Amino acid sequence: MKMPCGVKRILSRLEEAGYQAYLVGGCVRDHFMGNGPHDFDITTDALPSEIIALFSDFRVEETGLQHGTVTVVADHLSLEITTFRTEGAYSDHRHPDQVEFTRSVEEDLARRDFTMNAIACSMEGGVVDPFGGRADIEKGLIRCVGEPALRFEEDALRILRALRFAARLGFEIEGKTKAALFCCAHLLRKIAAERILAELKGILIAQRAGEILLEYEPILKEILPDLSADCNILGKLLPKESLRFAGWLWPMGETGAKEILQKLKGSNRLQRETRLLIQGQKIAYSSAPQRVEVRKAISRFGEALYFDHLLLQRAANRMDEESYGAARSMAEKMLEEGICLNLRALAVGGEELMALGFSGAKIGAALNRLFDLVMEEKLPNEKEALLDFAKNLEK
Repeated sequence: MKMPCGVKRILSRLEEAGYQAYLVGGCVRDHFMGNGPHDFDITTDALPSEIIALFSDFRVEETGLQHGTVTVVADHLSLEITTFRTEGAYSDHRHPDQVEFTRSVEEDLARRDFTMNAIACSMEGGVVDPFGGRADIEKGLIRCVGEPALRFEEDALRILRALRFAARLGFEIEGKTKAALFCCAHLLRKIAAERILAELKGILIAQRAGEILLEYEPILKEILPDLSADCNILGKLLPKESLRFAGWLWPMGETGAKEILQKLKGSNRLQRETRLLIQGQKIAYSSAPQRVEVRKAISRFGEALYFDHLLLQRAANRMDEESYGAARSMAEKMLEEGICLNLRALAVGGEELMALGFSGAKIGAALNRLFDLVMEEKLPNEKEALLDFAKNLEK
């Protein structure tokens, strides 16, 4: 496996000190899928105190000592090193109540979620794969380590992780694991909204998002009972978070989408962009888009979001391909021209109007009037023309 020098340094030092040391998790899975590995995680039989002592000349962060994890910074890489461990009960269905360190890598792998993530690989290429993870990767199969229901009862977030992996990797979910997903879905109610949102984002931007969200919608309704979604639209949209959320929640309208995103504790930006895109339902373009309507829409959505708005209109069958292409070309040309799209870009400001005798609220009213005329393309955005028109406005 190809790995950065910093990873090799850490593995080598652990092994030279007499400890077992393996790469584990996503980097190993990606390696056996033929992808470039990243996010290197290391597991070892060295205890946290021994790791800290061994790397005293490195920058060491005690990030998760209670769970046996120490972060070592090597060659500008922050690498998590976790001691082999077994875990006790999960009373909150998310975190183990206690952990016990072990000297057995097999016991450590037995606590992991899916077989494809329960493979350890040494620096020399030795592989520890007690649960058939490599075979499942070759089959394109997501299968729990051990009894699926127990894995999901331990950590209910694994339910959404399974869906994310299926959507992103294109893998199928093994029968018993799939059945347990539905049986244990109610446990997701105990998971923090922020964690659910993070997994949901990963699902939505994945290649098979529509297919997976449609098949497993009953699971999501355990946490979002009012959900009414359009899963078929997702494959027609770019994998951008707000765009995919807007397409997915399109049937719910602005108010329904707002409630869903607030429940999930989405960021202000995600909520604003998603709601703005869904507001596009109120816009009906003419069959041959006109400059003024395109200009107004760019001003409403902003330069970046306008093109996402167009994609959504096309995906929702509110624009045909010809109208979409015409509106996009028109918008690109206007943006190249540097046209005025907001009050800040207006060629006159408050000071010029004050010089004409405007004061107080009349200044703002005049600026808005001038801006509206520019947007309607009834006046050019030129200082002289705007001031000539303003002279006749009420002061």
